[in-house]
Amino acid sequence: MLYELNAARALLPEGGVIISDDVLWNKAFVSFLEAHDLHGIACESNPNLAITVNRFDDYERSISLEVVRT
Repeated sequence: MLYELNAARALLPEGGVIISDDVLWNKAFVSFLEAHDLHGIACESNPNLAITVNRFDDYERSISLEVVRT
């Protein structure tokens, strides 16, 4: 699950939405949020479903610009 979240984040533009199901089954979603300094929200009607908005830090933005320029 953590691999899938990281892959989705790498492929999404900044501001893209990541939605994850089964977040209560393990700590992958929480670990993902902590690793990337993101904030998530769980749905009140289904706390096993969570959402976050993709954000990149300055270093990550500079890497993507270097890839585009080359």
